[in-house]
Amino acid sequence: MLSGEDKILRSIGCRKDDSSYLEFKKAFLEVKDESVCVMRPRAAAVIGKIPAEFPRSVRFYGREIIFFMITLGSEIVVLSDKYMKKGEFIKGMLVDGIAGDCLFSCEKIVLHEIEKHARKEGFGIEGIYDAPEAIEGKMQKLIAAMLDAEKNLGVTVTENYMLSPVKTYACVMPLLDDVKVMNVYHDCSKCNMKKCSYRG
Repeated sequence: MLSGEDKILRSIGCRKDDSSYLEFKKAFLEVKDESVCVMRPRAAAVIGKIPAEFPRSVRFYGREIIFFMITLGSEIVVLSDKYMKKGEFIKGMLVDGIAGDCLFSCEKIVLHEIEKHARKEGFGIEGIYDAPEAIEGKMQKLIAAMLDAEKNLGVTVTENYMLSPVKTYACVMPLLDDVKVMNVYHDCSKCNMKKCSYRG
């Protein structure tokens, strides 16, 4: 599910008043369908606790947490790289922009389902916390382990705690007893990416 070509073009720095706008728009129409066809959105979530072998200093230790991950698969990354290697940089950038837009849109759909489940079960969600700013990088490996991500999602975590394929997002969501608190979506007002095209 895509937001629309203008928003995707803005996400890679192209605006309607740019001299190259028509060139970017033409390239967008050429890669849109191919990009959508190769994406393989998958997501997984589980409720659990940080294992005892983790240092107790780790954030949210001892609390019940939703471990969450969503990915578009590796094919979309391969497609972007293919265009870049051919020197078709605009198309490569656009494929990457389309993927970013789709990941964000799919994430919102899945988070809505998580919210519905939380309300049904009678618990609240404190917020969304991801690496590297809100949680430790090594939590990426824990999230992957809790979800058996390599088997279920085709996602691995590097030694430097980077997610592979790159069009993947992971986070933890601590649970609360108060169902009235449901901070299950990203709060743009607290984000440092002031120029992000997805800001609400």
